Amino acid sequence: MFPSLPVLASLANVSTPFKRSSLGLFHGKLKQYGNNVPFSKKKTRRTWLPNVQNKRLTSEALGRKVEVKVTTRALKTIKKAR
Repeated sequence: MFPSLPVLASLANVSTPFKRSSLGLFHGKLKQYGNNVPFSKKKTRRTWLPNVQNKRLTSEALGRKVEVKVTTRALKTIKKAR
């Protein structure tokens, strides 16, 4: 009769720190996890976020500048392709 919703329920379990549409601009970089380890060797969890910058890039298709959020790694690739 009606389609079941287990497909949507399984997608809710996926934890993504960024929107899927932005993954191309982030060049595959995601949130990383690790430990802070001080001199006492008492480990505590911490996270590292990618180096995301707001940049104005020129678009040949639109003929104007567009402001986008981009990682520095993706910027390096963009400059290399020019």
